[in-house]
Amino acid sequence: MVRNKVLIICPAFDTITNYMSFYVQKAIDDALRQGFDVTVLWKAYANREQFDCYTGSNSDFSPDLVIIASHGGPDGEGSRIADSDFNSIIEKDVNDSQLRDRSVIALSCYTGLQLGNSAVEKGALFYSGFNDAFISLAGTGNNDGGQGVYAIMDTYVYTQVLAAIRGATASEIKSAVENKKLYWKQYFTSGEGVDYIYREDLIGLKFPPGLLEYNWNIFVTLGQDNLNLEPLPDYYGKLLQLGLQAGIGLGTVILSALTAVFLYKKLKK
Repeated sequence: MVRNKVLIICPAFDTITNYMSFYVQKAIDDALRQGFDVTVLWKAYANREQFDCYTGSNSDFSPDLVIIASHGGPDGEGSRIADSDFNSIIEKDVNDSQLRDRSVIALSCYTGLQLGNSAVEKGALFYSGFNDAFISLAGTGNNDGGQGVYAIMDTYVYTQVLAAIRGATASEIKSAVENKKLYWKQYFTSGEGVDYIYREDLIGLKFPPGLLEYNWNIFVTLGQDNLNLEPLPDYYGKLLQLGLQAGIGLGTVILSALTAVFLYKKLKK
C-alpha cells in the first residue's frame, strides 16, 4: 500500500499560528504535485473531534503524515497541542496513540519534551518538534513581517514540511533545516543582510542570527530515520512528458504518411 496521505492541522487563530499556517500552505501545492492525498483541518475545524475522526480506526482517510501548526499548550509542559480555545487537539496518554504508524511534524513549542516521546513509545514512526519555546518574534512588534521572521519561518516551517513531502528521511529533513539555517545566518552576517540585524531580541540574542541558532538547539527529531512516505511521480511533469511523447509520436506518424504519399506519387510517375 502506498503511503501518501497527509493530514494538515492549522487552527490559525493568532499571529504566530497564522504565520506558520501560511508557510505550511506554501508546501501544500508541492504535496499535490508529488501525488499526495491532502486533507486540511483549518481554523475551527482544527480540533480534537476532527483529529480523532481522521485518525481513528474507522477513518477512510487514515493519514501517513500529520503536520500540525499550533501552540504546544499554555502550560509549557510539552504534553499537548492546543486548538484556538487552548483545548487539546492531541494530548499525551489521551489520544496520542492515534499517531501510531504515522509520521508527525509538530510546529509546536515544548512538545519534543513529553508528547513526542510518548507518541513514539506508542508507535509513531517519527516525530519532530521543539523541546522549548519556538521563537520567531512574529507579532511582537519587533520587525513583525520583516526579513528575520521570514528567515525563521522559511527554515523551521517551510523547509521542514517541504522536505518531508518530497520523501526525505528524518536525517535528511534535519540536514535540510540545518542547511537553510546556515544559509540565512550567512546572509545576515555578510553582505546586504547585515542591514537587517537588530540589536537584541526578547531573549537577548542578535535578531535574527541568534534566534536561528537558538531554535536549532531546541529542534528535535524522534523515532526512526525512514518516514516510509512514498511520493508518487511528479504528475505535472509526467503529463508534460506524455504530452511531448504523444506530440512526437503523432508527428512521426504524419511525417511517415507524407513520405509514403510522396514516394507513391514518385513511383507512379
